[in-house]
Amino acid sequence: MLLVILLVLMIADAVTTYIALDKGAHEANPVIALLMRQIGVVPALVVIKAVGAVGAVAIFYLAPKVLTFIAIAVYALVVIHNIKVIQK
Repeated sequence: MLLVILLVLMIADAVTTYIALDKGAHEANPVIALLMRQIGVVPALVVIKAVGAVGAVAIFYLAPKVLTFIAIAVYALVVIHNIKVIQK
């Protein structure tokens, strides 16, 4: 169940990031922003989230469970932040 929560939050991050960018926000991560300029917003989000999903699965199965909880907390905060940006 924790892995599902993490993956859902990652998808929510991608969706809310796309909406925020569409409303004029800017990507804060310079590496992701560069990738977005190079290949486009949607392809960059797909690539980043695919790589992130592999990392999430690895963390879930190979690392102490506390790291999964930390990742969930971080993604929850990111999604909350994105929603606040969208509401501005």
